[in-house]
Amino acid sequence: MISILIVLCVIYYTAVPENSIEPFQAPTLSACPNLYKIFYDSNGDTMCCDGEIIANKCMGSHQCTLHGKGSGTSCVDMVLQDYETKSKSQCPASMNHYFEDKPNNVKGCTESELNDTLTGPKNDKRGMCIIYDTLEQNTNAINSCHNQKQMEDYPCFGNNCTKALVQPISDKPVLISIRFIDSSGIHRTSYTRTSIEAHLNSTTPNWRDKGVDLSKNIQVTEVAKAVYVDKTMSASEVQL
Repeated sequence: MISILIVLCVIYYTAVPENSIEPFQAPTLSACPNLYKIFYDSNGDTMCCDGEIIANKCMGSHQCTLHGKGSGTSCVDMVLQDYETKSKSQCPASMNHYFEDKPNNVKGCTESELNDTLTGPKNDKRGMCIIYDTLEQNTNAINSCHNQKQMEDYPCFGNNCTKALVQPISDKPVLISIRFIDSSGIHRTSYTRTSIEAHLNSTTPNWRDKGVDLSKNIQVTEVAKAVYVDKTMSASEVQL
């Protein structure tokens, strides 16, 4: 029980700022997409092929036009269409420009325009997050797109609401912090139930047996909102 209280106390006093949203301009493509090979067709157009090239013909399942007047699919359009689909499900709103760098096994999202090979941000000092291979990695990494998206998608409430990602213990599940001012003008800090539950499952697997009830714990965002904003719970019902 003491270890749980220590974790919750660390959680209570830790927070980091969220990222901002800025506009984006479509990139160009100066080389073939990852794992595609370059060739030139009979018209002199620069083409890209995802398989073998024999006698200036693509033997693969897909080809695209990198430069030229070819009537086929543009390589830029092909890559960006794929990226747009993946961005909708994997990228946070503030970093909604998906990219892949297959040779280096890196996937992520960025605020920046993409570089001229569409494999990363043009400006690596702009906001960027990483898409890891497993759910555990995505949950435990503070720079994961999964955590950033979970934070941004969570609805704010109360006055002057702010959201942040917090990691009180390295390599353990990240917490989503929700800060707000209640109707009495008091600043409150809470953490979403999903993120606290994941954190406790990893750090203190038997936390339920120790009497912790997240449906009543005032550290939990959903409980704090019910008590301080919605007034659907009274202070006498909560667990500190």
